[in-house]
Amino acid sequence: MNLYEISNEFLTFRSGDLSAEHVSLRFRDEDTDYIWQPRPGHWEHGSFLCFPLLGRLPEGKYRLDGQEYAMPMHGFAQNEIFTVTEHCADRITYELTDNERTRALYPFAFALRVRYTLCGASLELLYEVENRSAGELPFSIGGHPGFTCPLLPDETFSDYELAFDREERLADVVTFYSPIEVLERAFGQSGYTLPLSYELFRDGSICFRPVHSENVTLRSLKSGRGVRLSLTGADCFQIWTAPGSPFLAMEAWHGAITRRNRPRQDVWREREGTLTLPPGGIYTCRHTVTPLR
Repeated sequence: MNLYEISNEFLTFRSGDLSAEHVSLRFRDEDTDYIWQPRPGHWEHGSFLCFPLLGRLPEGKYRLDGQEYAMPMHGFAQNEIFTVTEHCADRITYELTDNERTRALYPFAFALRVRYTLCGASLELLYEVENRSAGELPFSIGGHPGFTCPLLPDETFSDYELAFDREERLADVVTFYSPIEVLERAFGQSGYTLPLSYELFRDGSICFRPVHSENVTLRSLKSGRGVRLSLTGADCFQIWTAPGSPFLAMEAWHGAITRRNRPRQDVWREREGTLTLPPGGIYTCRHTVTPLR
């Protein structure tokens, strides 16, 4: 993977051409990295891009227009090298277009662009999908960024909470693999904050659909440090960690997600929430990441 850096008076951001992934986000005057740094014995992936699938398929296969195809969990973009089409002091743009490998998994012509721009003390992420096929393009898209948690040596994972700017409801939790009582106890009487613990993620991720908040903040109750992620326009919000590992993945997703006990998860066009583009159409979504100290 080739790495590229952009910076401004506040921040330095590094990304890589493998999946156009986040690699590092720091304030210029300190070494604390807000992006999870993969290490042996923990989750060894970085902050990759999910496209054209969110989640996994039954037996890793799906059916489309009478044909069967394979697809890895979260799609193939995570394994593809993107081309850098723009790189200046505070902005970089990556692009992936269909190729022989992608067409064997997903029989469409497309262009997928990812643009990172430093705007003051925030990082703006823009995802753009262009349909270059003769017919309708079905897809889903979203990031899978891991954020360092805890950020400071004298903190623990359970010193942190998620703070929503609007009330989120247990009824909108569509994915939760541990006993629901664990989540009920964590929320307590408030849908505005979710205290973190590894018990919440003992058996997997938590996903809200719909998500009502415009922003969610991962913050330390001890130091006040953390990360704010904008959720505007997202269909759902998923969080996940590997118990015992010092990170939290916060994922703003657009489109269909894999849901337990739902029929037709393997029929692509019948996956609930699937996005579509007409020939020549372009879909754009954007989010911001703001480190807090």
